[in-house]
Amino acid sequence: MSDIVRLSRINFRHLLVLRQLLEEQSVTQAATRLCLSPSAVSKILSQLRDCLDDELFYRQGNQLLPTAKAKRLGPVISAMLREMDNLFTEEGFRPERFQGRMNLALRESSFELLASAIARVQQQAPGMTLAVHAKESTGFQSLCEGRVDLLVLPHDLGQPPTGRNELIWERLAEDEMCCLMRAEHPLAAKELTLDAYLSFAMWAFWTPICSNPFSSSHWHN
Repeated sequence: MSDIVRLSRINFRHLLVLRQLLEEQSVTQAATRLCLSPSAVSKILSQLRDCLDDELFYRQGNQLLPTAKAKRLGPVISAMLREMDNLFTEEGFRPERFQGRMNLALRESSFELLASAIARVQQQAPGMTLAVHAKESTGFQSLCEGRVDLLVLPHDLGQPPTGRNELIWERLAEDEMCCLMRAEHPLAAKELTLDAYLSFAMWAFWTPICSNPFSSSHWHN
């Protein structure tokens, strides 16, 4: 029987039974802990012996003593079951318990938007050391290599920043661009459209400015 076939015949229940037998060294006590019948535990043990090609346990008086192979498998199985248990019992992130360093990279233009949020994070996670880097010198490559934990940058929502599947993206905030102008500006009296803005900008750029600043033909922007 090949190793792949043997592995395909071992499931989560097999691992639980083997770990419990290693701890209890008794079929009856292991069955009680697992809420199974002793015959069900014995059947699973028989399947394990066949799959692993080892007796795993031998009887000495009223005890089941593990073989050398079973002893070697014990720590490995315990570690595997702990990892599997984390799938159901993993605790959410607790900022107040975090101890360590986080590296954040962002553009200078984004800092003002996130300054208050960064201050709140530091209050909620007093044990965290937050290092802020400029995105221009610390970008995607640093994020992929693990030298930066978070990368914040403005981007169009309709276009993903990158197609790299190993990166996880989360929208932090939405913002809109605005155009500031003086109250008496010709475009301020009506709704500003992109076409009107571009047409006016091109017209103002190409219109020659008279050398006399008091001339009626001089246009003040």
